[in-house]
Amino acid sequence: MSLKRMSLILLVLALLVPAGVGAQDDPTTESVVALVLAIPEISGGLDRLTDYETLAYNSNNTYGIWQVEFRDLEGNQVAWAQVQPSTGRVYAWETYFAAADASYEVILPVFQEFVANHPDVRALIRGIDQDEIYPWWDGNTQAWMTWIGDAGDAIMVAVQFDGGSEDSTENPVLTDIWFPNLPSYEEWWVASSSQAVAVAFQQVDIAIALRGKTWTTESELIDQSDTNLWTVRFLSDGTLVASATVNVFEGELIAYEIP
Repeated sequence: MSLKRMSLILLVLALLVPAGVGAQDDPTTESVVALVLAIPEISGGLDRLTDYETLAYNSNNTYGIWQVEFRDLEGNQVAWAQVQPSTGRVYAWETYFAAADASYEVILPVFQEFVANHPDVRALIRGIDQDEIYPWWDGNTQAWMTWIGDAGDAIMVAVQFDGGSEDSTENPVLTDIWFPNLPSYEEWWVASSSQAVAVAFQQVDIAIALRGKTWTTESELIDQSDTNLWTVRFLSDGTLVASATVNVFEGELIAYEIP
């Protein structure tokens, strides 16, 4: 397979393979890249590019793993892989190729109609404008994917045709729906506890009790089985000034006490 005009940038600081790696004593950049190009989803995607750059380097980690990356002429990463030359194994890889124009034009209207009218999608998002659905091909999962909805509340959808064909429009199956913008646990905790404090502070008696004082807050869940109910304590110099029970989902102050 022609590598076209492939630029090989070797970032290896030392050519020694870590002790214990074994059989393949002298892997070269070319031999490692060849292992990656044996993956049809990667080699096929590269064949569609006018030109591309290949970056390959030995990480010199304990496992003898090489990183191989492919970038288009704009410097965008289009594929990567992690390879262990001693075993010839490609442990992980991903592609980000745009679909061939012909495939895209055929897939687009079928994908748009299927997704916009799928009951699982419509149960989450109503009033979908299917003309605003723009999929892309993910070679790693062998599925067409898209975002739907406003940025903060968007969902991700993956659809396979004929079990993973890039060119077919037959037998579409919605394989995944997920929510890419969910906060981490730590982010959720900070946002929820801050909301609890804000709701409690809106109570006039609490605000008056805190007036003129330097104060801090402590927030905690009342019960792990109900993540909407929080207790907030307002402290000044270590002394409790006020406490409140808040439903953060409803934005409701349920009860409060000023000692």
